Amino acid sequence: AREQCVTLAAEVWNCGAESTGQLAGRIAGREISCAPRDRDRGGRVVAVCTLGGEDLGRWMVRSGWARSFPR
Repeated sequence: AREQCVTLAAEVWNCGAESTGQLAGRIAGREISCAPRDRDRGGRVVAVCTLGGEDLGRWMVRSGWARSFPR
């Protein structure tokens, strides 16, 4: 959550921490479910996590808190 972003006005802000906070607020202590799908180049598990049937990754991208990377 250390990623920094730059606004159009050239202002730097801590977008990583902000996006982490947004996701934490969305989950708010509720139970999520994750299903492993693959591994990335670093060997880390790539999973789809849902909250009440909603794909949290998709929610993050649609809300502007994450970027979608092509496969």
